[in-house]
Amino acid sequence: MKLADTFDGIDPSGKPVLSAERTTVSDPEERQRIQQFLDGGGFVMGARRRSLDLVDPNRGRAVPMNFHTDGEWIWPLEIGYYLQEYGVPVQANFLLHIRNCGYVAMVPDMPKIKRAIKLLNEISRSGG
Repeated sequence: MKLADTFDGIDPSGKPVLSAERTTVSDPEERQRIQQFLDGGGFVMGARRRSLDLVDPNRGRAVPMNFHTDGEWIWPLEIGYYLQEYGVPVQANFLLHIRNCGYVAMVPDMPKIKRAIKLLNEISRSGG
């Protein structure tokens, strides 16, 4: 199972870093179709609270902190937030997956959701 990243890192001042290998989606209709995919799949874990907007901290805690999966990828819903609000490019290999799925994220079976939960917990414990 692969984990999609919103950013490729954070610089010393706390601003997001993006690699040149990300794919910019300028078409508003495709952005909406990507958002449809991101809103789909199965819920893995999340929080009721929201996190700080790293692009514009003046917006405060506006970013959703939930994760979804389709059984192949796990993604934070913040990808959609930053795509819609700022046009932040999506990881190229994740975008290819979204397109190959016809912009529809299937809900995986429970063993795959449990595997996604386990992976996120392991990443959290390792500090990643």
